[in-house]
Amino acid sequence: MVGKQERHVAREWISDGVLEVRRKAPWLLSSYSDDVITVASSDNLNDTAKIDLRYPLADGRSLVEVPTLCRVVREYMFWVRDDRYGRVQDAATHAAMVQHMLHIVHSMTVREIWSFGDLLRSDIDEMATACVGGIEALTESTRRIGEYLAKFSQEKLPPVKVGRTGMSLDRTRIVAECCLPSGAAVLPQTAHILDSAAHMFGIGTKPDEAPEPRHLTAQNVRMYLAVFESLFEMRNAIEGEGLSFKPFKEGASSRAAQLGRETNRTPIASPRLVLALLEGATKYICDESEELLRTVAGQSPCPGMHRQQVSLRRKIQLLACACFVLILAFTARRPSEGLGLLAGCLAGNDEHGWYLHVYISKNLRRMQWIPIPAIVARAVQILIQLSEGAREVTGKEEIFQVLEKHSATLYPLKPTAWLDDLAAEVGVPLHKATTGVESIWKWQSRQLRRFFAVLYFYRYEGPLEVLSHQLRHFNLNLTRAYVTLDPEAAALWHQEEWGYQGHVARAIVAGEKAYSGPMGKRLSSIARRLKDRFRKALHVAPEEKAAESIRTMMARQGLVLTPKKWVLCTCPGTEEGGQRAACRTGAEVGSVLGPDFANAGPTVCPACPWSMRTAANEDTSVEVAQELATAVEGSARLNTVFGEIERANLAKLERFNAVAAA
Repeated sequence: MVGKQERHVAREWISDGVLEVRRKAPWLLSSYSDDVITVASSDNLNDTAKIDLRYPLADGRSLVEVPTLCRVVREYMFWVRDDRYGRVQDAATHAAMVQHMLHIVHSMTVREIWSFGDLLRSDIDEMATACVGGIEALTESTRRIGEYLAKFSQEKLPPVKVGRTGMSLDRTRIVAECCLPSGAAVLPQTAHILDSAAHMFGIGTKPDEAPEPRHLTAQNVRMYLAVFESLFEMRNAIEGEGLSFKPFKEGASSRAAQLGRETNRTPIASPRLVLALLEGATKYICDESEELLRTVAGQSPCPGMHRQQVSLRRKIQLLACACFVLILAFTARRPSEGLGLLAGCLAGNDEHGWYLHVYISKNLRRMQWIPIPAIVARAVQILIQLSEGAREVTGKEEIFQVLEKHSATLYPLKPTAWLDDLAAEVGVPLHKATTGVESIWKWQSRQLRRFFAVLYFYRYEGPLEVLSHQLRHFNLNLTRAYVTLDPEAAALWHQEEWGYQGHVARAIVAGEKAYSGPMGKRLSSIARRLKDRFRKALHVAPEEKAAESIRTMMARQGLVLTPKKWVLCTCPGTEEGGQRAACRTGAEVGSVLGPDFANAGPTVCPACPWSMRTAANEDTSVEVAQELATAVEGSARLNTVFGEIERANLAKLERFNAVAAA
């Protein structure tokens, strides 16, 4: 093994002065050598965060006093913004990543390791295990503060301070004397030790029982372990003693998955329940909003009895909740981002379309104007009207607040607390478990951002008359492009897309729906062969096995399922897909990728090799044919170019419908 001294002479590091000149970047708003560094987001230099390198180490010195460690931390701070080593674009994430590294550096100094070059694999394994307990385990704060406080008694008190409520422990000074990071005093177990000591010394009340040790999720553990992995990947770029060996043979993600606890996943409502809630929310807005707005504004008779007033407030909260559900469903925003909408967030009109100014993810960290359907614009308008009086009183522009003028009662609108009530009010059906047991579904606001993907894929699956009517002039693909900009929302989208593929595959195999069209016939034929094969091989549940095989085949071929009212398009987003697509007829070879929905329609898609059609799709084609026939027969179209085009389309559509009927 190469010794420590040999490593020092193996490479001559560039001097600090040269680094100061070389380490420049638009996002680096401070000098590279500053002790407190200001960094900015790549797309918004006004969005900044500070990185304080005056971080306390276990021996009482700060990081800037230990060059072997500080140099590597500075280099990590710089290179982690390089696309080769990470995809960090915003200041807050950047600062958080460096903060994780600082906690690891402190843990190294607790173990009296003063250079990354001196780390052994066993040291990293030990610290990786400690990461599971978070900052308290890495810094060993409970042990160190406990040992420090053991030196004192009621006769010889630890550092105290006197305030308005009397004497108390000087926690800031105690943490500093223990050489711990300044925030250690508020960590749960450490705070409990301090509370217990205060009680023992007669200057505090008895605390509750000690909290359980922390056990971070695999995702949070990975944020720590990624520091070690990044240092190895950056080894040829860093001017300092980094890591010369791969820290985790299986990778940081796999190690984190072994060590961290599983994330508590939010239960996922079935598409049937989601669509019922969206339909119900839409209907509630259409039916109840006008009268409630007049009442809040004092234009309708005021409820006299207390019971009537309670009923009114319940209806107002339900109306706000219905608006909230639709807003989040069509923007895929987090609940906190929806609740943060301001009075000026809406623009547009019915003729040219509506747009909503919303926040696009903690990853991109920026506002974005997103196209929305008219019903969502109406929902926002309702909230703006509801909050008008409250905003005048509070001076705040948030739209989730209300002032009842007749009673001068001001209160917040809390849609996240009223989801179950709204579901009950609009008659969402019971959830049916795989066991057949039915129960009331417990709605959670975190799931609302998944609703857009559910709506996109399943909107033609059931009788959604009210919602369909409201969406008749709106193209959901417009919003999809913005929704999937957010990596987290994109992940939810792909989960739902994969689930929809399974839904279609199971329907084909089980024969729940008859799929026509070239691709529908092909997949149905494959499904029959697969079921026969699995039955002959005596597989348990051959239908499930066949459905999974169909879904896997669809994924391997890159089929992209795009539901349209007249067809289920399966065209891949590839050059080959575009060349074979009926909506791309006449396009130059090699110039197109996937379908062109602007040229698609009931008269184009049925003959496409990528099309799948159900009875509902064919009903739509019949309706369109009837509309065309009526238009062609009208005198206004006689002997006109439009009339000839409509006649040609009608003839083509009638041929398709005749084939489908046969």
